[in-house]
Order: sequence, then C-alpha cells, then structure tokens
Amino acid sequence: MKMLCIRLFALCAAFVLVLSATGCGEKTALSPEEFRERCEEIGFTVTEGDVGEDGTVIKLLAAKYSGYVLNYSLLPDAATARGVFDEIVAAYERGNNTFVMSLSTSFGDHSYRHFTSGNSFYLVSRIADTIIYCTADKAHKDSITETVEKLGYK
Repeated sequence: MKMLCIRLFALCAAFVLVLSATGCGEKTALSPEEFRERCEEIGFTVTEGDVGEDGTVIKLLAAKYSGYVLNYSLLPDAATARGVFDEIVAAYERGNNTFVMSLSTSFGDHSYRHFTSGNSFYLVSRIADTIIYCTADKAHKDSITETVEKLGYK
C-alpha cells in the first residue's frame, strides 16, 4: 500500500511539472492595443487590416518583421475563434500533405499548433476570442515561436 501511495504521488508530481513546464496555465488574450504595443516594442511595424463587412473579424492587425508577418485577429467571441482556428489548421493541412514536424497543444481557452513542411513554417495560436497566425520561411521559425511566446500565445 505504501508503495502504491508513493507511485501515485510521483505520478501527480510529474503531471504538475509537465503542466507548468508547457505553460498550460490560464492564458490571457491580448487586446489589439496590447498586441500593437508589445510588437512595436520588439521592433515590428504594425498596420491595421481591412476587416470586411460581414462582422466575422472585429480587428485585424499585421505585424511585419524581418521577412515575415504575424497576423492578429480579434473575433466576436471564443466560439467563433475556435471555428476560425480549426479552419486555419485545416487549410494548412490541406495545402501541405507532408509535414515534417507538428506540435499541437490545447488547454482551457487556448489552442496552439505549428507545422514545418519543406521550407515553410506555419503557426496558429488562439486565446479566447483572439488568434495569432503566421506562414513564413522555415528560417524564421525560432524568431516566430520566440515572439509568440513573448506575447503569451505559446
């Protein structure tokens, strides 16, 4: 019985360590203003995009930096954002049948996925009613993932 308790404790401790190491705690979505401010502090040039008239996207920002663009979308609600996240992932998968590497996490109101295929890198991350996504040359993978982590979206 004592051995069973020790094993259960070790298993629970390992689970807690895995959750804390992967950043699976509660995440907070950035407002458009916070996204702009943080990206500009890092050195990005941020411009506002056309949201269209259908009301699907409330705010669209494009942060440009050294050969790639990190896109930010504020959507009407978390359910819409989940649907858009799934559509972006499906589009990446349809367009690229040969992923070399793929990482996916989903916890609470946060989902994250990135893919590497050939010379291309694809990333999409969602927190609540916001999405950050990027398609770029694989050479920018480390810079992109580091930036997304700094923004709190990894």
